[in-house]
Amino acid sequence: MTRYMRRQWGAISVEFAVLAPVLFLLLILCLEVGRVELARVLLERALYDISYQVRLAQGADVEGISARVLAANSHFLFDPSDVVVTATHAESVSGLLVGAAGAGGAGQVVQLELQANLGVLRLLRDRDATPYRLTMLTVNEAQF
Repeated sequence: MTRYMRRQWGAISVEFAVLAPVLFLLLILCLEVGRVELARVLLERALYDISYQVRLAQGADVEGISARVLAANSHFLFDPSDVVVTATHAESVSGLLVGAAGAGGAGQVVQLELQANLGVLRLLRDRDATPYRLTMLTVNEAQF
């Protein structure tokens, strides 16, 4: 019986050596997918916050508001410098097709578009061709 166990002892080491890298890669992939999904949720929440603050500011300083909100909501899951927020305004929703850049003034319809390069792995971020996009429509608060 002991001779049989001695012969089998090395087989377990070989199986572990073959399966350990695969299991480690699967663990890393699961963690990275979780990071990307959490970053997407945070980006969506950040866009809601940007929309709210731009509405209250009646379209003033979209870039400054975006930078502050993204920096506050990143939680080290995405790089705020990889996120671009663009604003387009018009008098009506149908006018957004040819709308002007910026968040406009009081009472105007604003389209906010967020583009973020999350990448599946941070090392491969530059190779990711399709950025994550979110679009939101809002109306600036009227002056009171």
